[in-house]
Amino acid sequence: MRKLIVLVLFSLAIGALVWGVKIARGCASNGRWGSWIDTSSCVASQCGTSEGTKNQKRTCEYHDGSNGCQPSRWIDPVYQYANAICPVNYHFQNDGDWNQRCHRNNNSIHPEHTAPTGCPTGFSKVDNNCRKTVTEGYWTTPDEGTRVSTCNTAPVIACETPSPSPTASPTASPTESPTPTPTASGEPTPTPTATPVESPAPTSTPVEITDVCANIDGVQSGVPDGKHLDASGENCVEYQFGGAPVGGTGGQEGQVLGVSTMANTGVAGEAIFNLIFVLGSGLTALGLRKLSTAI
Repeated sequence: MRKLIVLVLFSLAIGALVWGVKIARGCASNGRWGSWIDTSSCVASQCGTSEGTKNQKRTCEYHDGSNGCQPSRWIDPVYQYANAICPVNYHFQNDGDWNQRCHRNNNSIHPEHTAPTGCPTGFSKVDNNCRKTVTEGYWTTPDEGTRVSTCNTAPVIACETPSPSPTASPTASPTESPTPTPTASGEPTPTPTATPVESPAPTSTPVEITDVCANIDGVQSGVPDGKHLDASGENCVEYQFGGAPVGGTGGQEGQVLGVSTMANTGVAGEAIFNLIFVLGSGLTALGLRKLSTAI
């Protein structure tokens, strides 16, 4: 009976030891979490003491199956598969090696099995399949823990005694003298500037040319040589006897003292006038001759 009790107690002791090791392993620095690593130097909290603080971190090394930290682990890639492309009159079957993946549609086709002609676009032949990678495999970042830990500095940080600061004596500030304000004088009245008035440009009066001879084509400003105006004063005609009279200007005939102005009454009128003029002249000359002899 005593042996049985001893055996039971020994078994309990062994069990307690195993559980103690597991608990110690989970809580120890080399257990689920890695050791703390300093990420900063020790800084004293105040002068006159060696106590200070520093920053630390640790990384998760493994996962024990509980809701603990997650270490760095490999994530498998994700693949997508597709049927290979078979020749005409063959269909794909997911059986056998690559050379037997295509099976005939009917028994009259030979051979019974054949290799595919390729893979769909975006897929590649890997072993006996057509495959493409959707997500590459990768290692995850492990969980990290941080803390501020106490530490000791060596030697003790001495406190500096502050030296008295000199007291500054007040400096008299100079008094500003008033600046004279200039008095604005009356502004000069601007002299008006004469505005030039534009004189109108003289307008040239067109000279009207009168046609003297209505019976001659074109505009005649004067009576042509060898012609004279008829009784109407509008037509230019040629002289009938002896040309133009002495002193004539080629225009209207001049009047001789004692001569009738009927000379412009036509051809017959001119003949009668000339005859009377000749007779009158002869009689006048004869009278003057007799008068001279009588004296």
